[in-house]
Amino acid sequence: MGDMKRHALLPAWLKLGLGLALMCAPLSTALAAPGIDPGETIADIPREALDAFAEAEVHARLSASKAPGAMIVVVDRQGNRYARAFGTLGPNDATPLDVRHHLFRIASETKVLTALGILQLAEAGQLSLDDDIETRLGGLRLKPEGGAPITIRHLLQHRAGISNIPMVGSGLRDARDHPALADYLAGHAPRRMRAPGGGIAYTNAAYTLLGRIIETASGETYENYIASRILKPLGMEHAGFPGGSITAPIAQGVFVSPGSTTTFPAVDTVTRPSGDAMMTAHEMGNFLVMMLNGGAYQGRQVIGRKAIDSLYGECWSADPSLGGRCLGPTRILRAGSPIYLHGGDYITSMSAWYVLPDQDLALWIGNTSSVPIDNDVFEAFLKRFYPPLGAENAPKATSPIEEDIGGTYRINSQTMSASGRFFELLMPGSEQIVEIGASGISVNGRHYVRIAPDLYQASGPPTIDGDTLRFRRDAEGRVFELHFNARSATKIGAAGSAHAARFVFGGLLAALLTLLVFSTARTIMAFRRGTSKAPPALSATACLLLIGGTIAALSLPTAGPFVMFGFPPLFRVAQGLWVLGGIAAAALVRGSAPRIDRAAGIATMVVAAAFIFMLVRWEFL
Repeated sequence: MGDMKRHALLPAWLKLGLGLALMCAPLSTALAAPGIDPGETIADIPREALDAFAEAEVHARLSASKAPGAMIVVVDRQGNRYARAFGTLGPNDATPLDVRHHLFRIASETKVLTALGILQLAEAGQLSLDDDIETRLGGLRLKPEGGAPITIRHLLQHRAGISNIPMVGSGLRDARDHPALADYLAGHAPRRMRAPGGGIAYTNAAYTLLGRIIETASGETYENYIASRILKPLGMEHAGFPGGSITAPIAQGVFVSPGSTTTFPAVDTVTRPSGDAMMTAHEMGNFLVMMLNGGAYQGRQVIGRKAIDSLYGECWSADPSLGGRCLGPTRILRAGSPIYLHGGDYITSMSAWYVLPDQDLALWIGNTSSVPIDNDVFEAFLKRFYPPLGAENAPKATSPIEEDIGGTYRINSQTMSASGRFFELLMPGSEQIVEIGASGISVNGRHYVRIAPDLYQASGPPTIDGDTLRFRRDAEGRVFELHFNARSATKIGAAGSAHAARFVFGGLLAALLTLLVFSTARTIMAFRRGTSKAPPALSATACLLLIGGTIAALSLPTAGPFVMFGFPPLFRVAQGLWVLGGIAAAALVRGSAPRIDRAAGIATMVVAAAFIFMLVRWEFL
């Protein structure tokens, strides 16, 4: 409004001059949205073409994703930039979304900032990627002690074999309550779960530990190091972490569930190195220009060339045909060209960046909804501007199909909390079910053909991850893992399959409920008959406490978006209820109760113990 008022006061001759200048201006400039930098093309793509693409593929997806807003940024190696925003700042804020002045929660894209910090320190000789992490964690020791050394490189590639840790801590309401990394890790250190150096198991814990290593190696807090060594040198005036010097408005989104959308208050996390940074879309463009230019931005070497080369070059995969997991980003291969990427999933926003070094181009896509649009928009971008990279897969099948690869595979991921993974287990499709067919294999309904021994590829439209599968065998020749591009899954027997677990958990819960109903009915009958009410009431109380503990431990994800967080107080409540329930059942068994009530107490203890054993066995507790 301010600009419009100023224009209304211009002299008539100046208005005429401006009008003629605008008429003679290039069409691309006339089409440019506020916040777009000058430049006719970006990596030889005309601005008009990018504008049409953004309208057709980003703006058009707002309705389906129910997002209040969305943004896209495209940059090239020369620093030319296209940036466009659609929609509003939030579901209850009609302010037009602005690529320069509104912050976006980049979530797990923060991990690459953390990786760059580690690589800077390695380049300066302050640490080595082959260091045992326990020599770099300020005295922290992972349990159980005495395992094989976990290196910094293992953490960077998500191959450390450790568990996840809660992202939100006890009493954390806002940034003022934010604990130091050292204090939080002292009480919430991840555990060793498998030998390091194996398959990829994405976990926020790995990058939280890396953040702590940055602190011990540099002598600075994680937030200060990233801000002073990466964000500020990249000219980022608004970027940072919650609770710091953040003053710019933050884009707000919605969580979408069947039939409704919900707004949620912003959640600050204690695992900041794994996913808590914010920046504007324009600032993300600065970052991507640096990523295309070997660490340089506007003539300054922000990140050393050696560090960037390591970031891109040291990738692990189960097969050369797979891109694999690098020292931070994921690498995929399309028509022989590498593409590096990393996504970020927040409660109410989704985004991802993609670097195409052979094409001298990078882009970022984000929207403020729990329904992502980034990968679909990216695939459409490739299909529109780089058809060979977006071409459909047409693998040539070979034979014979290995008969022993069929079975159930469990994804090696520790992203979610215990409660989140429990509810994921109860949902169909939580595992990779490999079925053998006449012309290939089927994995959760998607068809793959054999292209080499133990190597399979899907035909049809490409996807970011999952087009090619590699089955790995142990020294005895038995298949033990299934590898995607940046994920792995362990083959499990029938006793460990999701189907068996659902049956066992369901049966145990049904048994506890049956015992509760039985004990409650016995208590009611005792009141009517005038007989002793204490034994059946105690039995009912024991069942109720044990069921209450189970609900407390596993009910968190019913809130929807909080499936990704773990709240220690809730688990402490669960443990307390379980203990009280066990004491009540034990008192019943040891007392002089009627035989039937004692039997109910024993059954309650056995069922509860079996349930807790299953939770531990499946690594939910």
